[in-house]
Amino acid sequence: MHTVFQVELKDGTVLHCILCKEDGNKKELSIAGSDRIQTIIESSKQRFDDLHEDLETRLLADKHLEALCYRDCASMYTSKSRIKRLLDKMRASKICSKTSASVRINNLRLQATLPFMR
Repeated sequence: MHTVFQVELKDGTVLHCILCKEDGNKKELSIAGSDRIQTIIESSKQRFDDLHEDLETRLLADKHLEALCYRDCASMYTSKSRIKRLLDKMRASKICSKTSASVRINNLRLQATLPFMR
C-alpha cells in the first residue's frame, strides 16, 4: 500500500477512506491495490454487508483498481477474529429474537386457553 494524505480533487471534492468514510485530515490514507481490495470484498461478503457490491463491479471493470483507506480500518475490517466476533453477535441476536418471539407466541396461546389470564 502507498501512503497519501488528504486527497482533494480540482472541483473541491475530498476523497475518503472506503471503509470508515473519513477524509485524510487526521491520519495518512493508504492506497489499497487490487489484492487488498479483493480481500476487503471477501470480508464484506463474510460480514453480510453491501460494500462488496460496488467494489466487485469496479474491480471487474479495472483489474488495477486502487482505493483509499486507512491501514487500521483495512486491518480491522478484514481481521478474521473480528469477523468471527461479529458473526457470533449476529447469531446470538438472531437466537434471542427467535426465542423472544416464541415466548410471545406461547404466552398468547396460554392466554387464549386460560380464561383468568384475559
